[in-house]
Amino acid sequence: MKFKNYDKSVIFRVYSYIGYLLTLFIKNKIHYNLNNRGWENWDSKEVIERMDLLYHKSMDDENTGRPFIINLLNNKINEGDKMLDAGCGPAIFYERLSKLKKFDYTGIDNSKKVVDYCKKKFKKANFDVSDLYNLNFKDNYFDIVLCVDVLEHVANYEKIIKELLRVSKKYVIIHTHITPGKMKVIKPNPFYSITYNIIDFENTLKKNNIKMFKGFWINNKDRTYLIEK
Repeated sequence: MKFKNYDKSVIFRVYSYIGYLLTLFIKNKIHYNLNNRGWENWDSKEVIERMDLLYHKSMDDENTGRPFIINLLNNKINEGDKMLDAGCGPAIFYERLSKLKKFDYTGIDNSKKVVDYCKKKFKKANFDVSDLYNLNFKDNYFDIVLCVDVLEHVANYEKIIKELLRVSKKYVIIHTHITPGKMKVIKPNPFYSITYNIIDFENTLKKNNIKMFKGFWINNKDRTYLIEK
């Protein structure tokens, strides 16, 4: 087929439309705006299912910190305690812990598709769509609050930490990216965006009304915090 048989304006419009579609595709793949919150990228069934599978494969991988967090939770949760999983994703921690103890679990996420996915999978747990900046729970409502792989995706982690502490009666467990060096922001990556400076992050913890906190290096870029009120 030869282009000379076609009107050049038609060819131009076709190529322009193809270029437009490619631009939308690329933006959809790499879009990340810190002010619009990285967790908006979760709002896709394919992403949820893929991450669920990935998390299950890595639940016993010490380098991810998940075995350490499970052990920490198991030591702190008592029978009948209320637990909040803030930014629960596919609720992998509930799935593992519910086999060890009976407790009242609530998982919240910004994505309705994530919440719907979890509701279908876990009939005995509570799930709801919620904004971590404004949690719809009373002060000291939960015995323990968990927040794993969430704070590196948000614009104002200090406000979220205050909210997590507000609704917790005893403990808050946070797992996020930490560095001894300067804070790093990787905007094109929709899932791993911010690595916080350890001094700035821990000074933020100290500003809040807490009894103590302990930090545990999981690898050279991930740190788990146990905060006691």
